[in-house]
Amino acid sequence: ERASVALNSLLPLGNHGGQIIKLTALRHWYRSDQIVTAGVWTMVATGLCNNFTALGVLVAFFLGFGELWVVAFLALTAIILSVPSLFILFNLKRGLVRRATAILTKLPASFVKNRRKKILAWASKIDSNLGEALGSRAPDFRRLLALKILAQTIRILEIWMVIELLHVPGGLLTALVYNAMFRAVTQIVSFVPGKLGVMEIASAATFAALGFTSEMGLSVALALRVRFFANQILCYTMLSQVPRVIEKYPALSN
Repeated sequence: ERASVALNSLLPLGNHGGQIIKLTALRHWYRSDQIVTAGVWTMVATGLCNNFTALGVLVAFFLGFGELWVVAFLALTAIILSVPSLFILFNLKRGLVRRATAILTKLPASFVKNRRKKILAWASKIDSNLGEALGSRAPDFRRLLALKILAQTIRILEIWMVIELLHVPGGLLTALVYNAMFRAVTQIVSFVPGKLGVMEIASAATFAALGFTSEMGLSVALALRVRFFANQILCYTMLSQVPRVIEKYPALSN
């Protein structure tokens, strides 16, 4: 996971770029359908956490914090970003991947037609693994969701600490709104490596829209960059260890 984050700061498509290292390393031990399933689990859990984000922003909204239209917009954005994950969960037992693959195999491409059975069999395995998130492995999925919510809570506390150290008004409410902006930018503008420049601009604009000064927003964004670069040191250290880990732990027999 840390090695994947290292690539996120370099490759386009942000979070998606880091999947390369996951596929490369995990393919040593697991089947492709298992790796894809784990990726979907993570994506769904991330999407559901957007509801947690929206909850915090709604608290700020009902307390009348800042410009209400800005706060309401961020809350609505968080809810909309959770819709794809809810859609996947509601359709898991209906064979979502298998149905989508069946549509794909109807395309007039010879490549798809010649591999119809293999594609459908592979999709069936994914559907079976995904279905476990609501069945036999539901506790595991709930733990994944809880860990992501915990990580986001820690992130909010980090933002709050920076806000207090910089003497920015609003305290925890500002941190909740800032966190919503951060997640929206991270997920929507995923094609910018490291969100360099984008996060600073978005932070300054958000603070200005809340009735503060853009300088305050820029200061918070720059302060949080210290954490970003410290995290990169850890991540690139982990990336450098991938070959050693693969060599140490031999491939599993499926």
